[in-house]
Amino acid sequence: EQGESASKLLSLIDILIDGRFEEENSNKKLWRGSDNQRFHILSERAKKYARYAEEEYRGQRELHFEMSEGNSFKIIGIPNRGFMRDLKKQCRGLGLTLTQP
Repeated sequence: EQGESASKLLSLIDILIDGRFEEENSNKKLWRGSDNQRFHILSERAKKYARYAEEEYRGQRELHFEMSEGNSFKIIGIPNRGFMRDLKKQCRGLGLTLTQP
């Protein structure tokens, strides 16, 4: 049943980017945040986007912060190299400590 659920989920996805974001391997790719991530085309209709797999982002990337329960938040988007280091430094200056799960 688990395989069936996974197959059903994959059938609904056009493009899949795999791998966890690694800040030390960050890049400027349009669709991938770090070099360890791979670009998978899973549907016929998404094949037209294959040419963008290695395309680089031309503008400033946007990040969105989503507050969670308690004192936690999520960062949604692809941060520029050094972003987390700089954010932690600024927070330390305010007496705050950031930890990652």
